[in-house]
Amino acid sequence: MNLLTLCLFPLLAAAQLPDLANVTISKVVFSGNGCPRESVSTSISFDRSVITLGFDAFEVYLGPGFTQFDRSKVCTVHIDLSMGNFPAATRLQFAVVGATYHGYANFETPISKAISSSYLFDSIDSIVPKTEVTIPGAGRGVTFTETQAIQEAVQLRSPCGASQIGLSVKERVTLVSEAANAYYDGDENDGDVPLTHQIHLKWFPC
Repeated sequence: MNLLTLCLFPLLAAAQLPDLANVTISKVVFSGNGCPRESVSTSISFDRSVITLGFDAFEVYLGPGFTQFDRSKVCTVHIDLSMGNFPAATRLQFAVVGATYHGYANFETPISKAISSSYLFDSIDSIVPKTEVTIPGAGRGVTFTETQAIQEAVQLRSPCGASQIGLSVKERVTLVSEAANAYYDGDENDGDVPLTHQIHLKWFPC
């Protein structure tokens, strides 16, 4: 294989991808103290490159009157993707390659909010890729948007050629402060920007 062929191979592989319109979210189950009933929404982009999770009640608290369990909460979201009907010779898989987080930073310094996500496919016992961001306090009514990529060396690909792919996403939100008198009551209800997590996907023939 000459150098030109090596350079063109990624482009050729991408060109072999079929129309992904038949890939759909068939089922979503979530649990945890960060996501009470009916508080999580899910959607997938038209080109199937982004799954969006919306959390309407991922509320954390810090300061007098609250416990250590109030300052850090978790939600595990299990998503089943139905792969639709592709030709018999078509085998596909995807990897989670990054994340974008959007929401409120309705707290002052020295408080910060740490958001972490881990990603695991059903039936695959391997590395668990993660994305993590830290949001510094910025005052009332301020929103944030933070994006983090997952390095290719630690990306995990879904099972190859499966008719249904199960992806579990574990979200953790934690308030952090070294100030003894730091206080945050979780009041982020003065607007319409819930915590949103966009999961970026990359598809491959396999």
